[in-house]
Amino acid sequence: FEDANVRFVDVWAGGSSCYALSTTGEVWSWGLNTYGQLGHGDTAGRALAKRIDYFVANNIQIAKIIPNRPNFYDYGTVLFLTTDGKVYGCGYNGQGNLGNGTAVNQTVPVRCGSLTNIVNVSLSGLPYTVMAVQSNGDLWVWGWNANGQLGIGDATDRYTRLLHPSIHNAVKKANA
Repeated sequence: FEDANVRFVDVWAGGSSCYALSTTGEVWSWGLNTYGQLGHGDTAGRALAKRIDYFVANNIQIAKIIPNRPNFYDYGTVLFLTTDGKVYGCGYNGQGNLGNGTAVNQTVPVRCGSLTNIVNVSLSGLPYTVMAVQSNGDLWVWGWNANGQLGIGDATDRYTRLLHPSIHNAVKKANA
């Protein structure tokens, strides 16, 4: 690590990319970075953990890191749930899984739409379907939907978040 004095409360491995969450809500990442999933503004892999400066520069504290499932064939996407209930993400975005209205990969974290009061997020494996539970129980969905897995009545990928038409009393995230 760049700073041996940093204390970590949790670590995650997603495919060949790894992440650690510090006691102060900072995120450190290392490993494979093909799609920018490490969040450092480039696609260079890293053999040493490096802090994601975007969150520090914008005074954003992270509560939870949601990496892609550990599978060698997965593309690299990671989501971050902030302490104030917002969702950010970076990396692969081919099916709109970052929820920012595009299919462009992101090498620096971007806000996944304008959602607030999110309490839990789930990210499926290759390709990506995202589900987010709001504090009022609403379920928001976006991303890959070729098999209708968003449960919204069609098989069209969604590049921005969409309120699920029939689930409004979720108390915990669905595991995608």
